Amino acid sequence: MILKRKQTTSYIWKTLEDLFLDKKDAKVIEFDNELHNIVMDYSFATKYCSHIKTIIGLLDNIETTVPEKNIATYLINGLSPKFDLVAIMIRHKTPLPSFLKTKLIILFEEQRMEHNNCRSGLSSRNDHASSPTILNVSRWSH
Repeated sequence: MILKRKQTTSYIWKTLEDLFLDKKDAKVIEFDNELHNIVMDYSFATKYCSHIKTIIGLLDNIETTVPEKNIATYLINGLSPKFDLVAIMIRHKTPLPSFLKTKLIILFEEQRMEHNNCRSGLSSRNDHASSPTILNVSRWSH
């Protein structure tokens, strides 16, 4: 934008507003595209959900509201394959849960999976009291 000496304040404000609105539409398209293509490539569901919520917040900041139903849909559609069964269950709920409820379901499922992984990791090891391996100690004669 080039300012000239004899421009009125209202003209300058109008020019700035037009520039902002032009960028606003481009940002809406960018954020909307990101939401449509978001996938859970994070190691934890909390990061994934926070990333979605951040994009929604950015859209809110530029006066673009995303319907709650759409937010939950974006969240479900981008889940990693380990959440396939949960995603199917959530998709068939009527009505579709809110973003917050969907997030909580996913976080609880992630905790359950981690807990089961820890338990299965311990039970598959053979270094416990019921281990079939015997420690054989003998004295060496010198």
